[in-house]
Amino acid sequence: MTTVNAESRDSAREAAVKVVSARSMVIDGAEVVLTDELRHSLHELFQHTADGEGVEIVARAEYLSTQQAAEILRISRPTLVRMLDDGLIPYERRRSHRRISRQALDDYLEAEKTQRARALEDLADTFDPTVEEQPVATR
Repeated sequence: MTTVNAESRDSAREAAVKVVSARSMVIDGAEVVLTDELRHSLHELFQHTADGEGVEIVARAEYLSTQQAAEILRISRPTLVRMLDDGLIPYERRRSHRRISRQALDDYLEAEKTQRARALEDLADTFDPTVEEQPVATR
């Protein structure tokens, strides 16, 4: 990974601010229209560079193998297969292989995040500051 020099960081910081409201940009004299998605991607790229972070661009596949999806979820492939069989994540079969759409995986991750946040809020609601803490006997 390369280090980002001060001049690149300054340029990236300026570009990050400008690209947010830009509708187009000029490259080699030709105007290129920026979609919301492209504008967002460029802003992230510039922001990470401005922060001195190295950036790596990787294409996202529309459909993932079970191994790829398991790696994204940080679980084993057999665990993912059980989740697929239990209907927790929708998938398609292509011949004898399961394929998970990136959108389905993103939806699952977002639902899990929401569920964790809700559980944490529920746990926080059980806290009663008027109750004095006592040691809990475990034996």
